[in-house]
Amino acid sequence: MELWLITLVAIVAMAAVGATAAGGRQPDVPRRSLATLLAARFVVIVIVTAIVAIARIEVGSLAAAVAGLVGVAAAILLMIRTGYAGSIFQAR
Repeated sequence: MELWLITLVAIVAMAAVGATAAGGRQPDVPRRSLATLLAARFVVIVIVTAIVAIARIEVGSLAAAVAGLVGVAAAILLMIRTGYAGSIFQAR
């Protein structure tokens, strides 16, 4: 199986588990606006993509896949803990 496909499936699975976990347990933070939620997610995407690109150039495909998985896992955890993982459909 291709490395990119395995990585994509793992990221989708992590996002699904993160969304499920975030739905049941939100920290006591005020509801955020749609713009704030989207901006936070965009920043996370840019940072993780940059780390993966650097890993791909410097080390190789396997390092890029591992960096992507670790980056997405860390991003999901941080977004849940800070309250930015809320649904964009429930934003003010």
